[in-house]
Amino acid sequence: MGIWAVDAPFNQIEEVLLLARVPVSELRPVCDPASFNFETTADVEPYQGLIGQDRAVDALKFGLSIEGNGFNICVSGEPGTGRTTAIREYLQSYADRKPPPDEWCYVHNFADQHRPRALRLPPGRGREFTAAMAAMITEAKDRIPLTFQSDDFVAHRDEIVNSVQRERNEVFSRLASEARKSGFQLQGNPSGFFLVPLKGDEPMDDAAFGDLPEDERKAIMTRREELMEQLREALKVAASVEAEATARLTELQRSIATTAVDSLLDPLFERFEGLPDVVQFLAEVRKEMIENIEQFQSQPQAQAPGVPQIGREIMSPLRKYEVNLLVDCTDERCAVVVFESNPTPQRLFGRIEKEALFGAVSTDHTMLRAGSLHQANGGFLVVDFDDVLQYPLSWNELKRTIRTGELTIEEMGEKLGYIETKTLRPEPIPWTGKIVAISRDDIYRMLYTRDPDFRALFKVKADFDMHIDRTPEHEQAFAGLMAAVTKREGLLPLDKGAVARVIEESMRLVGDHNKLSIRFGDLTDIIREAVHWARQADAPVVKADHVSHAISERDRRVSLVEEHIREAIYKDIIVVDTAGEAIGQVNGLSVVDLGDTAFGQPARITATIGMGREGVVDLQREARLSGPIHSKAVLTLQGFLVDRYAVDTPLTLAARLSFEQSYGMIEGDSATVAETCALLSRLAEAPLKQSFAITGSMDQRGEVQAIGGVNQKVEGFFDVCKSRGLTGEQGVIIPASNVQHLMVRKDVLQAVEEGKFAVHSARTIDEALELLTGVEAGSRREDGSYPPDSLNGRVLARLTDFAKRLRDEGKDEDKKGPEEEA
Repeated sequence: MGIWAVDAPFNQIEEVLLLARVPVSELRPVCDPASFNFETTADVEPYQGLIGQDRAVDALKFGLSIEGNGFNICVSGEPGTGRTTAIREYLQSYADRKPPPDEWCYVHNFADQHRPRALRLPPGRGREFTAAMAAMITEAKDRIPLTFQSDDFVAHRDEIVNSVQRERNEVFSRLASEARKSGFQLQGNPSGFFLVPLKGDEPMDDAAFGDLPEDERKAIMTRREELMEQLREALKVAASVEAEATARLTELQRSIATTAVDSLLDPLFERFEGLPDVVQFLAEVRKEMIENIEQFQSQPQAQAPGVPQIGREIMSPLRKYEVNLLVDCTDERCAVVVFESNPTPQRLFGRIEKEALFGAVSTDHTMLRAGSLHQANGGFLVVDFDDVLQYPLSWNELKRTIRTGELTIEEMGEKLGYIETKTLRPEPIPWTGKIVAISRDDIYRMLYTRDPDFRALFKVKADFDMHIDRTPEHEQAFAGLMAAVTKREGLLPLDKGAVARVIEESMRLVGDHNKLSIRFGDLTDIIREAVHWARQADAPVVKADHVSHAISERDRRVSLVEEHIREAIYKDIIVVDTAGEAIGQVNGLSVVDLGDTAFGQPARITATIGMGREGVVDLQREARLSGPIHSKAVLTLQGFLVDRYAVDTPLTLAARLSFEQSYGMIEGDSATVAETCALLSRLAEAPLKQSFAITGSMDQRGEVQAIGGVNQKVEGFFDVCKSRGLTGEQGVIIPASNVQHLMVRKDVLQAVEEGKFAVHSARTIDEALELLTGVEAGSRREDGSYPPDSLNGRVLARLTDFAKRLRDEGKDEDKKGPEEEA
């Protein structure tokens, strides 16, 4: 600034342009293939692990090793960085060093059939216990009926039954003899015994009894009462005998049952004697089997013709002895690391299945099914918050599980408060695992600020960066990742030139010379597409040209909108000048982001001025077509004007700024420098070169600040200039702090090398104005003035003139009398 005078010779102007020009080496730094010590990725050892994520790895190590409630891990970062694959590999390697977790099974609760009991077993013992109980039930169904059909049992039983029958017969035989001597006959039927008077040897009917004299009838009735008393005594004796026989039969049956059940269960007691919970359950099974031994004696009924065969014994009373192995760790079937991609409540916490039979629905402990939390108990469950938050009930129940340390299987309707009928309520299982939740940055911040439970339950944050430092070690690790992808998926190997080209694309994705993007999803897709084009060309290896072709084809597939806009600019439907000069008009640069693609688009920015006190008015804001950041940028511009030109006098200016042919929302502050240049050009009446486009943010002191999308903006204006023909005078002015972010396309680089296009940098608004106008900006003197022929001097003079004229008009108004005013 201020190194040459107005109307300076052409060679001086060129010298200043050269000083601000960005060196070619800074436009597109390269990755040198010669830095690699291999020829193709076939010679490279596949890289396993995380590259450049020391902070995240340390957080993972801390979260996995620390004990205590709430130290679950939230892995924060953006999708496509390979974080899920890396977490899987890291957790698996960590989990391999841990002992296998315990197994869990559910058994019948003989005290409360609606609350099945949960049993903990050492790894591998669950299947053994389940199989042992199943074998015991099968053997019991065969052995117990045979035991009760044995000759020894039948003989003892018949002896008891026959002895009872003999005693009964003797009692009633004596009573019948006594009755006949007294003139009665003892008769019996299913309803009981009764006495019938005899006439001779024949029973007397009611008519014959009624014809007897009164005194004779009374005598018969008296004898009958005496005999009835004896009959009642005889019945008591018979009942006592039968009760004694029943007790003897019961004791016989219990003795036989005890012997049979003990022979079945004693081996199990010995086998599982070191497991107290299992031993207690076996003791309850023993008691239940002995008390209900008849359930093993009944034979299954034959299937009725026409009724479909039911595969499972739905109504079998023997199912209460079965074991439901919920978590099986045999043969490595119990995963220490579980990834749940569909975290519905049933998949997370398990479910209670039901069986329908003839319109009735039934369930028991054998129909409890494990969820992914059961499988990960004692290990790690990995979920994605994007998936979990789709099911609010899953999130609430997950928080409750972590908070209480209990895993509960419940009916879905019961969790929601809809079911009031009797159902199973299994005993909860202690939760001893950790949750590793993957989350985008915005989801993490939202949960952290709005959900107090989240802060208490996910105390460890493993923050994955989107980019890492570009170092030789990391470039070599990138080659190892490419080798891992090609070898895992059976792809063609990449030569070192192709590896270098992928690394260069990684630099472009992150937009920094000294960084590498770790958006491995995008990078591996580029590798796959490059392999496709290499195979189309029958190439044995993937070369740099194949990678470049894959990248260009990716861009071409999504560039339809961009091409339409370029065509509209070429046909002057959208007016953008790339030659000549204009006062109060400049080419600004914006980025159009369509999601799958982003491209730069030049836009005319114009400024108009007048005398007044309104200050700077943003037409976009007035039309409600600008966002808050852009509105702030315009206020910053006005602050700059006040600080530079209106310290001692009021700012008397009515200016309008407009993005011409803009019909949508405008947001961001990257046009602040362009808007300032247009406004100062109009105030100074200094033409701006239309062969330049400019971008940059600015503070109130006039310092140019960095912006985003610098590569797309440079390329966007280059494409417009190229379509109209490159003249060698065209170029782009960017903030000096954005030079480190340049990674332009090769065709832009070639044009710059040939002198057909240029990229300049500016640190201050004065440097930008000098580049655009060819006029010295001018430095402030001690008295606050500027050189009169400098840009700043012209602007200050114009604003001073506005202030004087406005002040003079005010004095004229004061001189008018009331009548003149009327």
